[in-house]
Amino acid sequence: MSNIQTFEQEFAVTFPVEMAQMVLDRMSDLYGAAFKKNFEVYDDDQELVQLACTVFNGLTPADIARGLKRMNSEEWCPKNLPTFRSWCEQGGDWWTADMAWAKAMQYESDPQTKITKLTKRALDEVRFVLTNEGQKAAHYAFKDIYQDYQIRAKAVGKVQEWHEELVQLPVKGEAESYKPYSNVEAQAALANLKQRMHVRNRPVVKPQELKPTEKSQQVKQELGPDPFDNPEAYAEMCRRDGLSVPRDIAALVGGGV
Repeated sequence: MSNIQTFEQEFAVTFPVEMAQMVLDRMSDLYGAAFKKNFEVYDDDQELVQLACTVFNGLTPADIARGLKRMNSEEWCPKNLPTFRSWCEQGGDWWTADMAWAKAMQYESDPQTKITKLTKRALDEVRFVLTNEGQKAAHYAFKDIYQDYQIRAKAVGKVQEWHEELVQLPVKGEAESYKPYSNVEAQAALANLKQRMHVRNRPVVKPQELKPTEKSQQVKQELGPDPFDNPEAYAEMCRRDGLSVPRDIAALVGGGV
C-alpha cells in the first residue's frame, strides 16, 4: 500500500449523514439562538452536516449517546463541533477551562453554585490575582492552571468530581465563661479524684541524713599527730620510733632528718 493510499484512508469519512443531521437538530432545538450564532458562518445546512460527519467520524453510538446526555445538562451551546466531540469521548465529561471559569465566577457570587473539585482548586490558586489584578488577569492564570491539572488527572485515569463544602460546626453567640475554683473546692475535687482512682497516700520515709563524725580518741592515738597541724609532735614521734623525719617536716621544725 502506497503512502498516498494510507493518507486517503485517514481522510475517509464513514460517519452516517443521518446521524450527524440528528445531532445538529437536537443541538438547534436545545440552544436556539445560541446555536445559530455559533454556526452561522456556514453557508448552508449541507456544508455544516458534511463537516459534522468529518468531525464525528470514528465515534460509536455509545459515544454519541454520552455527548447527547452531556448536552441535556449543559447551559452553554458547544462553541464548535470539536467541543461536542470532546463531550462524546471518554473523559469528555470534564469541563473546559472557559466553562470552569464561568462556573467559578458564579460560585464567587453565589456559594451555592455547584462546581467541581478541580475548578475550586484552580480558583483558590488564582484568588490573589483575582483580588489584586482583576478578572482578566485571573482568567488567563486560571485557564493555564486548570488545563495543566486536567491533563494530569486524565493521565492517571481520574474522573471529574464535585466539590463539597466542609460542614461548619455551629458557633455560639457568646463564649462560655469560666469561674476559677477556690482552693477548698480544688482540694475537694482532688480528693474525690483520688478516691475514684483508688490512690492511697502513704507516708514517705525520710531518707537517713549522713553527717561526718569526729574520729575517736583511740583512732587518733593509733594514727599519731597530724604532720601539718602539729609538725613538732610528728617529728618527735618519728625520732622516737626510729624513723626518718620527712624533709618538709624537718624544714618546718628547723631540725635535722
